[in-house]
Amino acid sequence: MPPSPLLALPPAPPRLSHWFGDLLPIIGNLTLLDISLPGTHDTLTYDLSTTVADNANDLPSWASWLLHTFRSFDTFVGKVIRQNAMTQELNVTAQLNAGIRFLDLRTIYTAPPTQALGKHDWYSLHMVESNQKSMVYFNAVADFLHTHPTEIVVIMLTRHGCQQCTGDQQYPGSTTSNEQAFWAQIKEAFATAGVGFIPSAGVNYSSVNSTTIATLVAKNQRVLLYAGDYANFTKSDPLAWDGNYVLNGAAGENVANLTQSFVAWDEFYRNNAQHREDLKLQNKFFLMSLAGSPPGDVTQYAAEIYMAKLIGLHPKDLVQKCAANIHIPNLTDWCPSSLNEWERLRNFYSQVFMDRIAQETYQTVYSPPGAIYIDVVGEHGEIRTDSQASDRKGFAYVDTLLLWNVRRACGGGGGGGGGGGVSALCLNVEKSLVARRSAFPCHRWDDVSTGRHSNWPPLVVKV
Repeated sequence: MPPSPLLALPPAPPRLSHWFGDLLPIIGNLTLLDISLPGTHDTLTYDLSTTVADNANDLPSWASWLLHTFRSFDTFVGKVIRQNAMTQELNVTAQLNAGIRFLDLRTIYTAPPTQALGKHDWYSLHMVESNQKSMVYFNAVADFLHTHPTEIVVIMLTRHGCQQCTGDQQYPGSTTSNEQAFWAQIKEAFATAGVGFIPSAGVNYSSVNSTTIATLVAKNQRVLLYAGDYANFTKSDPLAWDGNYVLNGAAGENVANLTQSFVAWDEFYRNNAQHREDLKLQNKFFLMSLAGSPPGDVTQYAAEIYMAKLIGLHPKDLVQKCAANIHIPNLTDWCPSSLNEWERLRNFYSQVFMDRIAQETYQTVYSPPGAIYIDVVGEHGEIRTDSQASDRKGFAYVDTLLLWNVRRACGGGGGGGGGGGVSALCLNVEKSLVARRSAFPCHRWDDVSTGRHSNWPPLVVKV
């Protein structure tokens, strides 16, 4: 008997920019709550100004107003905050092209970054506000989906990642009418692009835990938007979902205690399978953060070092104090100058456990959540693990989750268990993803000058 034509096909990995569509024959019978989406944390921080937003997160309203209003008298504060606020390097279109399908979009109603008392509008923020209005970024997402008609994007829209917050706690300084006018603009952007939302109610209702991915694509329901302060912001519009349907957790975010974090990361992935099934029954989206911030002392020392360098000083004692607060062996003369550098260090260590998702040894033990959001994603879907000064190194973040999705569908009866032809397709796609992942393998090396160790902390090895 001649071999199956599908078995003879050369491996063809799904395009990162079209992976939903390319994998549709395999994952089409699954729901969005059955797979794992690669996402970015603080998605829009690549385009931050040096102006503190009105009602910025983590600041009293009076302080953020003062810093915004008098920004032209002292740009130092804004520059330091931006250094400790930028988590992404790629613009949102490039992120989508790199395979990202969960977007953490944060917004605030504020005066423009170039005016002290200008007309308020919606801007993205991470303490400092974006250079452009939020609608610029929403239009970019809508344009991407218009030109990629098989792709689906999940969006969480909040002020600062608190999907349960309501009223002034969510969007201080705005009114319900401001919020609903902004929501109308968002809907118009996607309608103009010919892209539909996944509705939470009404005649076109599509339950996220039972509607298949193939059905969503066929119905052109390709934006799943979870809104903070849902009732006020959208006026309970069925085209959006209440942010309370997102369970936003974390796993071992403490880089300053990596021994503890290694245990926490391992336990998290081991407990996910049952957890995500329980949440699926409740129609809830399971989101995990693999991002965070350095300890306050580290941020303070970094700001003091930055200020000292502006006047020609190189305070070695401050660098040493900063290094001591990171608690990594033999780290004595390094202080991460930005949030970007700190998150690359986190990625360097968190890759170890994410890589286990793709290892045969852990296939029946480890499971990712419904989406991960993470910092410093590169153009090939990798997360950066190097320091700013070293050669480009990274870990195959997107391809790791795609490989798990394929194995879930092919081995779990969701989309790949229905016959020899599909099984052959599964085999080819799996091989192609394994091969492409090898371009960005899990790799640790010794560079004690930037806190990187190849054999520390001790690994949790139980299976």
